[in-house]
Amino acid sequence: MPCNLELLNLSGTSIEELPSSIKYLRRLVNLDLVSCTRLKSLPNSVCEWKSLKSLRLSKCSMLEELPSDIGALDSLKKLEANETAIKELPSSIIDLKNIKEFQFGRYGVEGDIALCWFLPRIVSGWHNLTRLDLSYCGITNLPDNFDCLSSLTNLNLDGNSFESIPTSIINLSNLEWLHIQNCRKLKYLPELQLLVGIGASNCTSLEVLPCLSIFRNIIDRNIFADFENCYELDPNIMEDIVKDTVQKIQYWNDEDHEDAARIEYIRYPGSEIPEWFNFRSIGSSINVESQPDWFDYNFVGFVLSIVVTPCLDDQDGLDDQFCSLQWDCYLKSKDGDSCAAFAFALFGSDTRSNHVCVTQTVNLSRSDLLCYDNEIAFQFYISPYIEQFKVEKCGVHLMFAQHREKVDGSSQIGEAEDVLSLANAHDNCEEEDELIKTIKALCVLNCGMHVYLKEAFLLDSVGYLSVNCLDLAWWPTCPLRSPQNIS
Repeated sequence: MPCNLELLNLSGTSIEELPSSIKYLRRLVNLDLVSCTRLKSLPNSVCEWKSLKSLRLSKCSMLEELPSDIGALDSLKKLEANETAIKELPSSIIDLKNIKEFQFGRYGVEGDIALCWFLPRIVSGWHNLTRLDLSYCGITNLPDNFDCLSSLTNLNLDGNSFESIPTSIINLSNLEWLHIQNCRKLKYLPELQLLVGIGASNCTSLEVLPCLSIFRNIIDRNIFADFENCYELDPNIMEDIVKDTVQKIQYWNDEDHEDAARIEYIRYPGSEIPEWFNFRSIGSSINVESQPDWFDYNFVGFVLSIVVTPCLDDQDGLDDQFCSLQWDCYLKSKDGDSCAAFAFALFGSDTRSNHVCVTQTVNLSRSDLLCYDNEIAFQFYISPYIEQFKVEKCGVHLMFAQHREKVDGSSQIGEAEDVLSLANAHDNCEEEDELIKTIKALCVLNCGMHVYLKEAFLLDSVGYLSVNCLDLAWWPTCPLRSPQNIS
C-alpha cells in the first residue's frame, strides 16, 4: 500500500487482523472497517497515525478491545464502535480532546460494560463533542454536569436503565436530538432547550414531561416527537404540546414559506383528535368545504391528526416490522376536476393501543389550492397492514403564517398595523386627509414610530397632529427613534 494513502475502506471484508505494514500509513485520514465480522483486534501501531480523523469499527462483532494508546490520536474527530464485543474502554480514551462524534451503542450485544468511571470524565473533558451514542450500555445514572458538553447536538441514550435525566441538560443550548427509546425506568423529563426531535417510544414509566415548549427554536426544522407506548403520559398535555408547536410554526413561517419549519411526525397514546382542530370526523375520511380567502399568501398548510387503533387479534408476527400511515388528498372544483396528493409517515407495527398521529402536508402547493378551491377531501389508511390497523378518527387544521417580531424582540409590525387601523378611523375627517396619508406612509416605512403615533391618535386632536407634522416627517432620520426614547 502506498505510504501517502489517506483513505482506506475495508468495510465488509473477512479480514481478521490488519497487516503489520499498515503502521507505515502515517498520512491516513479515514479508516473504515465497518462490518468486518472476523476482525478481533487492532494493532497499537494505529495510534501513531497523527493525521487520522475518522475510525469506523461498527458491527465488528468479534472486536473485543480498542488499542490501549488510542488517546494518542490527537486529530481523531469521529470514533464509531457500535455493536462490537468491546466490554471495557481503555483509560487513555479520555485524552481524545478533539473528538466530535463518539458512537458506542450496544444494541443486541450480550454482556455488561462498566462506564461508571467513563461518563463523568468525558463529560468534563470532551467539550467539542457534538454526537454521543451510549445506547444499550446499561447506564443506571447520568452525571449531573451534563451541561459541560456544550457543543452536543445529538444524544442517544436508548435502552438504558436510568430513572431520570439531570436538569442540567437544559443548558445544552445546541441540543437538537434526544433519543431515549426503550428507557423503561425513566419517569420524567426535565425542561429541555432547543430540541427539534425526540424519540421516546416504549418509555412505559414516563409520567412527566417538561413545559409545553419542547421545541423552542424551530426555524427551518422538521419537528419529530415519538411517544409511542408511553401509556402513563396525559394525552391532554400532549395536545397542548402539539398546539404550542403549531403556533410556533405559524409564527416563524415567512410569506414565501421557503425552508419553513414543519411537523414531520408527532405520535402519542390517545383516542381523541385535539378539540382545537378546525375539522374533525369519525372514520378514515373527512371533507372540508373551503372558503375563497383561505389560501392567500398567509396560508402555510394543513395539520392532520389521525387516531389509529390496532386490531390486536391480527397482529401476530408483526413485531419489528413497520407500516406507514398514508393519505390521499383530493382537491375538487365546482367543475368536478380533481387532483390527488400523497404523503406518508412511518408507523410502528408494535403499537398495542390507540395512538394519535399528527403530521403536516408538504406537497400541496398554493397554486393547486387556488385552482381547486371548492372542496378538499382527505382519505387515510395504513399500508400494507390494512387489516391489522384501523383509522378510527381524523381531523384537519389550517395553518396561517403570523407576523413575527422584527426589531429587538418587540411586536412592532403588529403595533404598526394597530396604528394604521387608528389612522383609518380618522379618514372621515376632511381636515386631516392629507396628514393621514402621510402618517400611513410613515407607518409603512418605519414601524419603529408606532408608540409616538399611538400617543398622538389617542389624544384624538387634529390640532395636535397638525402641530407635530414636522416631527413626523423628521422621525425616520432620528438616531434616537426607539420607543424607549420617547418621553
